[in-house]
Amino acid sequence: MPIYRERLVDHPFTATILNNLSNNHRDLGEFDHAENYARQALDIRLELLADHRDTIKSLFDLGMALKANGKFREAKGFLELCKTMQEKVVNDKTLVKKTEEELRDVNRLLEMEQLQGVAKVCALF
Repeated sequence: MPIYRERLVDHPFTATILNNLSNNHRDLGEFDHAENYARQALDIRLELLADHRDTIKSLFDLGMALKANGKFREAKGFLELCKTMQEKVVNDKTLVKKTEEELRDVNRLLEMEQLQGVAKVCALF
């Protein structure tokens, strides 16, 4: 990775490697690293590619890294951005369906988190 950073700086290939590293770390359960690499990849892709299929992938993968890291509200935001860009750029029903499924799951997790918080408050009384 240092060679890519040194020679290519912020390049779409660098973003692809960072995105792959993010997914690898997420699969290994190293969620903070996954989130960090996903953010770097997204930053590069937003700057260089703007509304593009690869940027959509970075939005989705960052959402998934945040979800895996228990940051459901933030994950929801990135997945919503992903869905909006998918509809604008690629209009691929399969991609949108997958994103919608993840959004439903994140919303379910947010509801569960909220209910657990209410239960803890009620337990205090």
